[in-house]
Amino acid sequence: MKRLMILFTISAMVVCLSLMMYLMMVKRMNTSEDTAAYVSIDAFPSLEISLNNKLNVIQTRSFNKEAEQLLNQMSDEDVSLKTFLPNLMSQMEKSNPVEKDPMFMVTTTLTHAASKSDVSKIRAHLLHTLETNRPKLVKLGYSDYQMRDASIEERKKAIGQHFSTGKYLFYLDALRNHHTITIDQVKNIPLQQLRSMGTPLEENQKDVQIKEKNDSSSFKLDQKYWMKYS
Repeated sequence: MKRLMILFTISAMVVCLSLMMYLMMVKRMNTSEDTAAYVSIDAFPSLEISLNNKLNVIQTRSFNKEAEQLLNQMSDEDVSLKTFLPNLMSQMEKSNPVEKDPMFMVTTTLTHAASKSDVSKIRAHLLHTLETNRPKLVKLGYSDYQMRDASIEERKKAIGQHFSTGKYLFYLDALRNHHTITIDQVKNIPLQQLRSMGTPLEENQKDVQIKEKNDSSSFKLDQKYWMKYS
């Protein structure tokens, strides 16, 4: 009887463990299949959110300690994008550092699960959410934001180096602009500095002129991205 009890206990444990592993695998597969877009957000926190076609945040990923701390203070439950971003900004306000990049960078990677209607909906919703929360961004000290697209392959390479897709795009821009820079160096370069390394000199001068003409509290949206997302 003792041997039978031991065998029964071991068998039950194996069954329970197998069931748990199966459920975790199914959940991971469903999350991957349901993901319509990955959106990386770079400010002083650097993080990524996964969106389904209902524009709900179904998964988060942090790329630095600041992002990890902010996400730990937020709810793990699935929330809509229009709820998540304002909540994130509210948490950012509580721990807003004095020294930070004056840019709010949003990079979108669409997956094969995104239909044509999903694509336009995700882009339009992102832009609308950022515009709606513009006063919060200005209050946080961000005088500029930029929206960009990335491919699945570009995101894969960025994740492989454990930094955001947005930062990886700026790294590629810097290489195209004939800067000699390594992946390891990118991890320690502020976002705005990395962006300027990837911007041709004439565009940098043009950008400065635009900012001088605008009021210091104004909020600039890059025209080439506005046309793309409007």
